[in-house]
Amino acid sequence: MPVSSLPQSTEIEPVLLELLGDEKEWRAKDVVNALACHYSLTAPDLEERLPGGLKRFYHRCNFAKQDLIEAGLVESAGYGFWRITKRGLDVLSGKEPRPRHWHDWQPPNRG
Repeated sequence: MPVSSLPQSTEIEPVLLELLGDEKEWRAKDVVNALACHYSLTAPDLEERLPGGLKRFYHRCNFAKQDLIEAGLVESAGYGFWRITKRGLDVLSGKEPRPRHWHDWQPPNRG
C-alpha cells in the first residue's frame, strides 16, 4: 500500500492553531477546507480514505484538534465548532512555550 503524502496531524497542529488565532469560532468543515487550501491539496487528495472508509485528511485534522484540546490550546465551541483558548493565544504570541514536537515552528509575527 502506498504511503500517503498528506500532512501528518502533528504537522497540521501549528497551522490549525494559527488559523484559529483570529479568535472566531470555526466550523470544523471550514477549518478542514482552509487547511486543505493551505496545503494545496487536490480533490483526489481529499478523497483519500482510511481502510475503514473515513477521509484521511479530515481524520488527521480531527486528531490535530484533539491534541490541541488536550494541550489546552483549543476548545470545542459547541458541536462541530472549534476556537482557540487564552493559552493558545499565549503560545501564538510567544508568551507560552510551543509544544516540543513543533520542532521548527516559531510564533507568527502578530504585530
